[in-house]
Amino acid sequence: MSRSVPDDVAAAWQQTIDASALAAVASSRSLHQGLAQWQLDLVREALADGASWEDIGEALGTTRQAAWARFHRALDEGGQLRMAQPSRRERISAIKDAGIARIRQLEEQWQIERSRLRDEMAQTQRNLKEAQRLHTRRQKEARDELRRAITAASWELHAG
Repeated sequence: MSRSVPDDVAAAWQQTIDASALAAVASSRSLHQGLAQWQLDLVREALADGASWEDIGEALGTTRQAAWARFHRALDEGGQLRMAQPSRRERISAIKDAGIARIRQLEEQWQIERSRLRDEMAQTQRNLKEAQRLHTRRQKEARDELRRAITAASWELHAG
C-alpha cells in the first residue's frame, strides 16, 4: 500500500522550516496536531488490517492499554483525535518564551542597525573632514589671489 504525508502536515512542516523561530514554534503546534491525526488514521488502518492493540502499543513503544486509552474514543466516534489543551503553566511558559525570543530578535536588529549607523557616522565624519580641508584650501587660494591682485594694483599705482 502506498501512502503519503498529508498535505496539512507537509505544509506545517514547511512553515517550520521557512519561518522565523517564533513563527516556527506556532507552526510546530499545527504540525503536532496534523501528525497526531495522521497517527490516528494509521492506527485505524492497522486495526483494519488485523493488528491488535498489543501490536499497536508495541509499535508506539507503549503498552496495549496505553495505546487503546489514547485512541479508542476517537476511533469509536469515528472522529478526529483531540489534542489536550495546554495547561495554564504551559501557556504562560510559551508566552514567556515567545517574549524572550522577540526581545532577542529586537536586540539583534538593534545591533545590526547600530553598526550600520556607526559606519554611516564614520563616513559622514570622513566627508566632513574632507569638506573642511577643501574649504581651507579654497580660502587660502582666495587669500593668495587677493594678495596678488592687491600687489598688482599697488605696483600699477606706484608705476603710473
